[in-house]
Amino acid sequence: MEKTISNNEIYYLFACPRMFYFHMKDKNSSQIVENALEQDRLKNLVTYFSNTEWCDAANDPEKTARYLRKRENILQPKLEGTYGNYRFSVHIHGLIRQKGTYHMIISHLSRNPGKRHRSLASLFYRMLRKKGIEVSKNVLFVRKDNLKTVRISLDSAEDLLNNIDGINDAEKPPPPQGHRICNFCIYWDKCHHRQNQHREEMTVDHLRGAGKGVRRQLGKIGVETLEDLLNLKLTDELRRSIKNIDSLKLQSYAYVEDKAIFLKPPEELLDKERGVYFDIEADDTPYLFGFLENDRYKYFLLDDEQSREKNIGEILGFVDSIEGRLYHYCEYEYRVLSQLSHEIDTHFQRKKMLDVYEIVKNNIVTPLRHYSLKSIAKWIGFRWRIGLDGRSSIQEYRRWKKTGNKKHLQALLLYNEDDCRATKSVKEWISDPGSFSKSYTVMDRREVNDILG
Repeated sequence: MEKTISNNEIYYLFACPRMFYFHMKDKNSSQIVENALEQDRLKNLVTYFSNTEWCDAANDPEKTARYLRKRENILQPKLEGTYGNYRFSVHIHGLIRQKGTYHMIISHLSRNPGKRHRSLASLFYRMLRKKGIEVSKNVLFVRKDNLKTVRISLDSAEDLLNNIDGINDAEKPPPPQGHRICNFCIYWDKCHHRQNQHREEMTVDHLRGAGKGVRRQLGKIGVETLEDLLNLKLTDELRRSIKNIDSLKLQSYAYVEDKAIFLKPPEELLDKERGVYFDIEADDTPYLFGFLENDRYKYFLLDDEQSREKNIGEILGFVDSIEGRLYHYCEYEYRVLSQLSHEIDTHFQRKKMLDVYEIVKNNIVTPLRHYSLKSIAKWIGFRWRIGLDGRSSIQEYRRWKKTGNKKHLQALLLYNEDDCRATKSVKEWISDPGSFSKSYTVMDRREVNDILG
């Protein structure tokens, strides 16, 4: 394994071992998933330790080494070196001296520090000790205004190495599993274009709604794979104990057949009427409003407080001028326009808005773990022209605001335009699925009951 393992690779390893496998085997892969929320994590740390003076190493190993020699409190320390059979280049959020000893600080936004956080801390500890630095095993985990001290196990670093060894030595990649990372994974096709004859062997954790509790219940009755679930006779008792088991079994059928199941005829869901397609990009607040009308992209920026009321008026005025439907994906766009209309005490025509996601969620069963815009649009063949997602677009926006470099704004506009075009593609698929290459079937209640058994 020639590649250096960084925080990104460790994230891949825990989020999706299959992606980690492909990434490490691919000599041409340079994909980096930038975490747009890293600034928020650092802000939380600095706010919590507001009385502490910091030296910012800015993820630079040389600066880190210099500040370690001076025994300074260090923000964003980064270490490079070999551990086990691998070369690592990893960073944490802070190193603070307390009672003459360094303590590691990891800021997190999740409810509790996870296995990935503890493994990173254990690895960083080992690398610090290898350099002769005294450091406590008690790690400070910061979340907003809360501090939690956790004593790490050194075995976590060894477990990390064993996991890497196991995946690196495997003849086949780990099985696919649904995760948010699928939305921007460059190996997406390797998971979603599997041959039909192997699909029944897929495990039930691919199914939407099959969380840990549901999988545990299914495991107790011997259901591990999609084939197991399809062969399972559903009883009233099962339906009472696993409330969504009908949906899971129907999904299993969609997965094995690799086709969408329409529970209503397409013409009853959406007509072929043209409309305008709408998508918002946001950081802490929404800043970019994109519209696709007659295949032409138009956008409005809402990032200048001095002209905010004027800009809101222009956005809502454009919405009111639209003839026909205003299509969007998920309720966020509707909620934002409602809030803006209240802010300037005006109205907009809510009835013209149509949430494409609600139609998909309530009427179509797909062989997908997630029903996000990216998941559905990619499955039917749409491809984004730029490798951003919601989080990395925030990073791009912050770069633009900080530097004024328009290349960052252009990247955001391209991403937002493609979100609008993806919404259009999904809408057209719903209203006319036969014009797309993906298989589909329309089922009435009797046919659904035949599958459910």
